[in-house]
Amino acid sequence: GQFIVLDLEWNQSPAGKEGSMNRLPFEIIEIGAVKLNKNLQIISEFRRLIRPRVYRQMHYKISEVTHMSIEQLDTEGEDFVRAMTEFLEWCGDDYRFCTWGSMDLTELQRNMSVNAPLALRTIVVRLLSLHAFACIGRTSAPFGHVCSRCVQTYAETALSYHPRGTPFS
Repeated sequence: GQFIVLDLEWNQSPAGKEGSMNRLPFEIIEIGAVKLNKNLQIISEFRRLIRPRVYRQMHYKISEVTHMSIEQLDTEGEDFVRAMTEFLEWCGDDYRFCTWGSMDLTELQRNMSVNAPLALRTIVVRLLSLHAFACIGRTSAPFGHVCSRCVQTYAETALSYHPRGTPFS
């Protein structure tokens, strides 16, 4: 199988917690991923900017970190559902997810519950529930924990993955 190393970027209310929507504190503005073969060589890359619907102004910290603007997202961004559909098609059939930590998965699920039709939400929730994530060198690490050694390269992150099942099984 192949590894999909996923990294999401998101925006939040420029007013902080007080101005955020309870069901969607963070809105995904970019999906980035690399596909690695069993030898951990990059064989494909995926990147989609997403046009925000909820937070129409960038939080200043998010702009600093991502170097993105609302204008860029409006111009180059796609609809969330379209971007997620393209991402799942790009993933293919035989893969394992890897990520930096549980927050990407939490926010993906929240964004799906607000933005996506039920059929797509069901697929993504099932995919995420069939996969486990752990840290490099810590095979018994709880779901989503990331230690400082993990933040080195995508390839090293892929090594940390310990699958519990396959998608759609």
